[in-house]
Amino acid sequence: MQVVPTDRRPVDRGWAWVVLTATTTLMILVMGNSRSFGIFFIEILKMFNASSSAISTILSAEHVASCLTGFAAMNFLAKFISFRTFVLCGSVLSALTFICDFVTKDVFWLPFFHVFNGIGRAFVYGSCIVVQSTYFKRYLGTANAISACGVSLGQFVLPYLLNYFIITYGVRGALLLNAGIYLQCLVFGALLRPISYCDTTTRSKVISSIDVELNERNTTAKGEKQTESMKLQSDDDGEISPFLTDSKDTDSCGNVNSQSVEPSNPSLVINTRPNEKDCDKSTYLLEKSSDVIKNGIVKTDAKTHSEGLLARFRRVAPDFTLFKEKIFVCGYIGTVLGSAASSIPQTFFPAHSVDLGLSSNDGILFLTISGAGDLVGRLLIVFLADRKFMNRARLLGVALIIHGIAACFVSFYTKFFLFAMYCACYGISSGIHFSISNTVMVDFIGAQRISEAVGLVILGAGILGTIAYPFAGYLRDVTGSYNPEFILNGVGLLLSGTLFLSEAFIPYKKH
Repeated sequence: MQVVPTDRRPVDRGWAWVVLTATTTLMILVMGNSRSFGIFFIEILKMFNASSSAISTILSAEHVASCLTGFAAMNFLAKFISFRTFVLCGSVLSALTFICDFVTKDVFWLPFFHVFNGIGRAFVYGSCIVVQSTYFKRYLGTANAISACGVSLGQFVLPYLLNYFIITYGVRGALLLNAGIYLQCLVFGALLRPISYCDTTTRSKVISSIDVELNERNTTAKGEKQTESMKLQSDDDGEISPFLTDSKDTDSCGNVNSQSVEPSNPSLVINTRPNEKDCDKSTYLLEKSSDVIKNGIVKTDAKTHSEGLLARFRRVAPDFTLFKEKIFVCGYIGTVLGSAASSIPQTFFPAHSVDLGLSSNDGILFLTISGAGDLVGRLLIVFLADRKFMNRARLLGVALIIHGIAACFVSFYTKFFLFAMYCACYGISSGIHFSISNTVMVDFIGAQRISEAVGLVILGAGILGTIAYPFAGYLRDVTGSYNPEFILNGVGLLLSGTLFLSEAFIPYKKH
């Protein structure tokens, strides 16, 4: 009787909640820090006396590095490196970025330094999502919602902390202290041990005494049978078969050594010496057949190896055949435009507040308001996304269109209250988008192909972000205002929302 051990892994209990605490804290420190970079944006402009387009290249380099690294890490490197190692390396790379910012005297090097920050952010964010999914099954939705709220909480708290550092220790001192914040992620990253570390009972296997006895009997019977067959076995010609003797009892031609075989009947005469011609002929045929088999094995191994590499490449390569489906094309373009339009504008909130004649503290408050709105949007999705009466694609489309309309009229928001209302609208819309866009894509193409879709979205967002950040800085240098960037952002949101609403006119099977 075989005993099946109980699975004692900490799924939905025990260490899983420690992992959730660690991932939520990492989201606060890493992603919240990324969303609060607008505080440093305006200070770096003043410190280096540089143009907006020059500083925007920092964000462009960081964004493209994050997108490309996230795609490569989750599809290729994760097969060789643990996710806890990813988090630890990412924390060090991000800290190294701000240490380099602290010591540099030339703005030219800043984009190169922030490539490391983009890589580190991708390592941390993707690893947290994957590790969290291994520790939670039943409460996975709740865990994802809690960790996602950490992004909003970080955007709500960190702007005030970073501004305090700048006031107290100066810009360079704040950059160095920010590197220390990233190093705190090493502590929480160390808590993300793989769940296989706790998986010890599933490796044990108990076999009953009956099975052991049967195995011993079969082994004994087989050994006795082989011994008996090797004693007086002979061929029809009176020769002992070389396949029934030990290799040390034969010569190079396969002849049996007569001294090593003792017949039970002494009167039996055994011819142990075959014809030399037959020996040469047999040797030649044996060598020829061996060469044929060897060549066939080599060709088969080479073919199998090449087919294995091709199959492995197909598993990790993006599935571009998805673009043959109209519903995926609409969802893909809408997701890429929505992602860019929901992440780029917040970087320019503090600088835009200065252009409006407001104080830098008002810019920090704008970031806080958008962070609070982001939290509201994410909590709203928790209650609405799984309702039977709710169409998720249309909900996302309406939210993006409302945000797009508000962004197109940003030129009229010259007062603190009006622009604060726009920041709240921006936060709610971005929270809804980042919480539900992947779920909408699952509705369009199914969960089996969502990994390929996410990889393509990351590549598209990386390309668009690389262009959008420097172009936004260029528009600011040419027009003297960030209003054209916000208006262009609103046009992208309107197009994105329209594409999601168009799913009502495209026939597809909802998954």
